[in-house]
Amino acid sequence: MIHIMSCIKQETHRRSVSVSLRFISFAIVAFWNTAIVFAQIADIQPRTVQPGVKSKHVVSGQQLGPTTELVSTASGVTLKLEVTSPEQAVLEIEVAPDAPLGAFGISGTTASSLQEPFVFVCDDIPAIPRAAANTTREAAQSLTKRIWQASSVQVVVQKATFIS
Repeated sequence: MIHIMSCIKQETHRRSVSVSLRFISFAIVAFWNTAIVFAQIADIQPRTVQPGVKSKHVVSGQQLGPTTELVSTASGVTLKLEVTSPEQAVLEIEVAPDAPLGAFGISGTTASSLQEPFVFVCDDIPAIPRAAANTTREAAQSLTKRIWQASSVQVVVQKATFIS
């Protein structure tokens, strides 16, 4: 009788240890799946810069922090990132006066990854900010006359309206 009671106690102890280990395993998996969120840059706006000009851009994402960095391989482009919250940062881009015009990429790097580059345009024509209520033909944003040289073709814009 004593031997049977001893076997029952051992079996009960094994089951409780097994249940405890299963619970701990489940808790670790649940914590890993919910608590570990890697930093990611979702967007950078605006995406235009001018040679010889220092400009500020809004970076949005998740879990932005001290390990978040931005890099570019474009010549004459200097980047400085200031994280203001886990969801937002300010990117200061300084472009050398002799920087080549055209498209270039800025990639986000975090402790865990290198993101696809965001395409920026370096142009000597200043960007015109989008009007807030630019959603109908009546509220379309009017742009002023502008002449510029692109390759060897001269382009003249008399008046253009953009509806987004």
